[in-house]
Amino acid sequence: MKKFKKIALFLAALLFALPLAACGGDGAPAGTEPADGRARVVILAGQSNMEGWSYVSYAERKLSADEYAAYDAGAPNVRITYARAETAENGNPFRSVSFGQGVDDLHFGPEIGISRVLGERCPETKFYLVKYAVGGSSMHTDWRPPSSGGTGTLYTAMTEYVTSVLQYLTEQGVDYVVSDFCFMQGEADSGTQSVAAAYADTLKLFMSDVREEFSQWAPEGGIRFIDGLISDSSFWPYYELVNESKRLAAGDDPKNAVLDTLAAGLEYDSEPEGAPDLAHYDALSMLELGKMFGEAIAKE
Repeated sequence: MKKFKKIALFLAALLFALPLAACGGDGAPAGTEPADGRARVVILAGQSNMEGWSYVSYAERKLSADEYAAYDAGAPNVRITYARAETAENGNPFRSVSFGQGVDDLHFGPEIGISRVLGERCPETKFYLVKYAVGGSSMHTDWRPPSSGGTGTLYTAMTEYVTSVLQYLTEQGVDYVVSDFCFMQGEADSGTQSVAAAYADTLKLFMSDVREEFSQWAPEGGIRFIDGLISDSSFWPYYELVNESKRLAAGDDPKNAVLDTLAAGLEYDSEPEGAPDLAHYDALSMLELGKMFGEAIAKE
């Protein structure tokens, strides 16, 4: 049975190795449908700001009732699965995007803003978000890619989880490509200068290994790697070195994008009131971070 499934995945991958059209990106009207009509799988990985530690209660308090309800309803063309989510009785791991899909039901991550943008910019394209993120995890150990000489436990767990989800989509007859890999990580590597200085080289290998890992499901142009800069919180003493490493790793490759969260003014120092969590973005800033990822995904 396992051998049959592997053959099925391989044959499906041959059909998927076609160019990927933009949806509502630069030079294309909002809502442009990809010419091939294929669904797009977007992987979300990293540590706690991808996992989702922003408070749902503050989003509800700071948004109007209508805005909160709109975000919470998700977009009809965007579905999500994540490691904490329960699989439905029919085996379907996907559900609508809503608040409470973070580290627990009281928190959320960038998936909310991503869904909003993709629903507006690409309403005719089906998106499957696959999130695997763990707070406090580092590139130096947990996410270390195989080509670095030692594979991290989270790298292995992430690839196995994503592959199992892709297998489900293939078995359901979904015509898809893995178009984007979104990464929000690096805070745990910013504590010491030596680890932060080594981040660029390891990240380059990580990007290469991830693309190779999922290459059979990639579009002709390859998987895009979208990386977010970490904040300038006092918790991350060598944040500048990590962020420079992210820029160096991305280089001038058009398949790479670096989101400048600092220039965007994302905030992390007001929630909870009286005892702010300086490690994680405030609710409205988390929504903006998600929108930044969404815009990058929608862009040509």
